[in-house]
Amino acid sequence: VLVRMIKLKSSQEWLNNDTIRRNISGLIVGTLETISKAAVHILEALFQRPVIYANVKSLANSIKQKGDKGQKGDKGRRASKTGGQRSRSTDTDHLALIRGYAYEMLRFNPHNPFLLRYCKEDFQFASTGVRGRKGAVVKKGHWCIVSTQAAQHDQSRYAFSDEIDPEREIDYMLFGAGLHKCQGAKLNAIILPKMIRALVELEGLRPLAGRVGDLCYTGPFPSRWYCQFEAAFRNSPPA
Repeated sequence: VLVRMIKLKSSQEWLNNDTIRRNISGLIVGTLETISKAAVHILEALFQRPVIYANVKSLANSIKQKGDKGQKGDKGRRASKTGGQRSRSTDTDHLALIRGYAYEMLRFNPHNPFLLRYCKEDFQFASTGVRGRKGAVVKKGHWCIVSTQAAQHDQSRYAFSDEIDPEREIDYMLFGAGLHKCQGAKLNAIILPKMIRALVELEGLRPLAGRVGDLCYTGPFPSRWYCQFEAAFRNSPPA
């Protein structure tokens, strides 16, 4: 990203050293804290929905099994390019479904349920359509809280919003929208499903029983969550 931004400097007037520094520092902060928080919220929502968790785990295991077979039978993979391409396509489809489940979990358990915004000029929301009422007006100089969590359960935009649909075709507001959309949204689309895939592959993954297994926060970010899983050994367990 840094190299690409430096190369674009000569063709983009707005792109200078200060802009590059701000963007890169934002990516560093967002990667460490925001993505980890999002992953934790996805996992927490999955734990609360055993059937959905099982679906995601099945997708992850399918990808893993094909990868294991590929490592053991490399000759067979080389012998059929078409078969290899089809396998990679299937893996991509499975990972896309994991991403879909992850985004749906964040719709119910968002890492950032609202945005705080300053109104520079009077703004009137669209009509509610109820008895001809006009939308609310936010006065210039006022602060407002925009609930993206509530917006993502709006039946007019999210059909059957109470249901979990990993193939929902919509521009989620999980990472903001419009001019303020998070620049890390495209990175999240790659990193989050792979993180979730790696976690659900762990057999018996679950929070520790009792209060010790409660998810703890320091400020707005998770700071501690003790979970357990069953360790797998490639050959045989140690004596």
